[in-house]
Amino acid sequence: MQFDVNTYRSAGSQQIINNLALVLGIDEEAVSKELSLDKIAFLWEELSLEESPFIQRNLRKYLDPILRTFSAQKRLFFTGILKRLRNPGRKIILNKPSNGSYNQLIYKIRKRLILMPLLWNNKKSAICITHDIDNSPSYEYINEIMKIYGRYGIVATFNFVTHYDYKIEKELIQSLTASGCEIGLHGYFHDIGLAYRRKNKIKERLSRAIDEIPCDVKGFRSPALSVSKALFEVLTEIGIEYDSSLPVTSPFYKSVGASFPYLYPGLNLWEIPLTIQDDMFFRDANLNEREAWELLLSIIEDITNFGGVSVINLHPNIISGKRWFYQNFLNFLKNNNQYWICTMYDLVKSMRERIAKQRWRQF
Repeated sequence: MQFDVNTYRSAGSQQIINNLALVLGIDEEAVSKELSLDKIAFLWEELSLEESPFIQRNLRKYLDPILRTFSAQKRLFFTGILKRLRNPGRKIILNKPSNGSYNQLIYKIRKRLILMPLLWNNKKSAICITHDIDNSPSYEYINEIMKIYGRYGIVATFNFVTHYDYKIEKELIQSLTASGCEIGLHGYFHDIGLAYRRKNKIKERLSRAIDEIPCDVKGFRSPALSVSKALFEVLTEIGIEYDSSLPVTSPFYKSVGASFPYLYPGLNLWEIPLTIQDDMFFRDANLNEREAWELLLSIIEDITNFGGVSVINLHPNIISGKRWFYQNFLNFLKNNNQYWICTMYDLVKSMRERIAKQRWRQF
């Protein structure tokens, strides 16, 4: 049974069609001919949230107030213990991003219709570097990162917590934005149970957090990747335009299997899936720097092969002690001209430009 875009107008389902059309560079009617209702329902489930287990939700909610009384070093030590309990073998198995359901579907449609991958600002693939500033050691390393990026001509997105163990300085924010970097929100506290709290409490905290950042904030990543429908609804209500809390592939969280930005089904919110973050390498899997670099390189190359987006989150307090890994990553970016190195919001603007071109073609 083929999906008929003219007779089936569910907003979320229409977004699935629109999202694919933007990635493939064809009109919505052509996309609809490639999909059955069952496939659309499957994609809706894949790209959407699922409720976290009861024990996980409540453990996070009640543990976070205790963690906030710890210093940054004690908190890292304690959460390291929790990671070992979650993954006692210190082994991780990551599916290749190209094996994700959404990425696979795009590949198959391109093959059937003989389509070339669309370019990202005239580049084969896009890479977004993000830095979640979870604690004071991360905050204190920002100036060093700025010097490094100044030498390499790199921009990144810095996600701040507004009420933890560091105070955001207006001058630092101004320096980051003047260099082309983006400022995002990472929470009021680094509340690992944020998404599981009452909706009014989520909205109150995030609204206050935004007021503390002395520049426009367009994006958000949830602390410890805690997500819920209530959280996503709040993000749209307070003017956040994109989220980046859903992983492309993960052994611990529900994965979306998408390496492209997409409008979240049923909401006016862009989701830019997180490809990988450094604590997966060094805290969950206990890899050495060479092993971590080889795994990161293989992930980037896999995504590059199908013209997707790599979103790589590097915590400054981790990379400050992993200089060889970090240097190899930066040299790789410097020596490869096939990547658009951009901020997260640059991706949103790029997708909106595609929407505008698509609408123009329809007239």
